[in-house]
Amino acid sequence: SFPSPFYLLFFIAHGGAIISIFYLATKREMIINFKSIKRVWIITHIYACFILLFNLLFETNYLFLLEKPAQFSPIDYLGPWPYYLFGMEAFFSISLFLAYFLYTQLNSRIGIWG
Repeated sequence: SFPSPFYLLFFIAHGGAIISIFYLATKREMIINFKSIKRVWIITHIYACFILLFNLLFETNYLFLLEKPAQFSPIDYLGPWPYYLFGMEAFFSISLFLAYFLYTQLNSRIGIWG
């Protein structure tokens, strides 16, 4: 919990990922197209497979693939293991499409990107 160093590190790292995406799209003029959704979806699932293997080998639980977090989280609303994984998958997929939709809307209205 706040102000734990782990709490701060978690939000700095995840916020940094989002800021990096905006930086790449605006300053480096990287074009995001519909194929990007498929590519990100595939790469993320390959990454999750490696993390699952790592979790099994080292008895960890990165990405909460093996069990829900001990403390309360939104994952609790998605049901018990392994069913919550389907909810997380749906949330991830919807997030990709939503982000792409927002990107295209902003680009067409104010022409920030591309």
